[in-house]
Amino acid sequence: MSGKYKRIYLGTGATIVSLFVLLNIYGLQIIDQTGDIVCAGTIQDPCVSYFNAYNPTAMSFYIYNYDEIKLDFTPDVKDYKLYVKYYGKWVYTNFTMETRLGNIPKDAKYVFVFPRYSTKEFKLVGYKLKPTDTVKWTFSTPDAELDPIWEGIEESDFVKLIKNEPCLIDCETIYEVCNPTNKKMSLSELGFDVNFRTKKDMTLKKTNIPELRGYTIEIEQNVTKTKQESIYKTVTKQISVYDNITKKNTTKDVEVTEFDKFKITDYTVKEYKQINSNKLEPYACVMIKISGTKKPNEAIEPLITFNGKVYDKLG
Repeated sequence: MSGKYKRIYLGTGATIVSLFVLLNIYGLQIIDQTGDIVCAGTIQDPCVSYFNAYNPTAMSFYIYNYDEIKLDFTPDVKDYKLYVKYYGKWVYTNFTMETRLGNIPKDAKYVFVFPRYSTKEFKLVGYKLKPTDTVKWTFSTPDAELDPIWEGIEESDFVKLIKNEPCLIDCETIYEVCNPTNKKMSLSELGFDVNFRTKKDMTLKKTNIPELRGYTIEIEQNVTKTKQESIYKTVTKQISVYDNITKKNTTKDVEVTEFDKFKITDYTVKEYKQINSNKLEPYACVMIKISGTKKPNEAIEPLITFNGKVYDKLG
């Protein structure tokens, strides 16, 4: 160690908050880089927050710790990981000997360093128990409070019933389904499914419905088509005209319209296509059409469910 420095020893039960509160007392500044965000907190759409620890002092701080230190969340989360940027890459840390950075000597007893006049960049990744949870984690310091919120996804933002009219044989139901995450995800990855029920049996079923003769599930997509257009032009031509007075043929300029070329243009229309492994763009919404034929005297409801919850009300 060279220059001014201070050793900070963490005991059993220490938390990340207590560490940064102590560092703040010695002059470090904790700076939020993200603020409140909306996230599902799933593997596909984890909650990610960034913050910096800025040391404006002439003193380096050496952290000594042997037990993993934790961060508390309200409500609890399924899991979380804290990363620090090290030579341009995010490296996992829990401020223990096992997660020391590569520039710390192997025989050293400290686990982390906040060098003087420097900034350490951190990334916190969290996974919620439920996507609808609104999770809070707090760094309270004498100077300020870092109080980010990972807002939950509203279930009403996922799916809306758009069209469901009475039908005799040929039936059609349309839903609007949205991807509320910042990742490209398929309907199955988001937790959507299609089921059916009848008035005789309100149990949700996917298959083996005698009253249903057949059905298709299609997603509205942008389809590029090509059209051919004839282009015409006006040209001047000379024609021969017989003059009855002079009894001679003379030439005359006339304008005529004639074919020039074909113009090929692309245009986009929306059409329903069979669902395969279509992935929805981040925060995008699409229309899902369920079409089917049934016995005339039966009533069948095609329903989109999200994680088992039925959406059968018009949006």
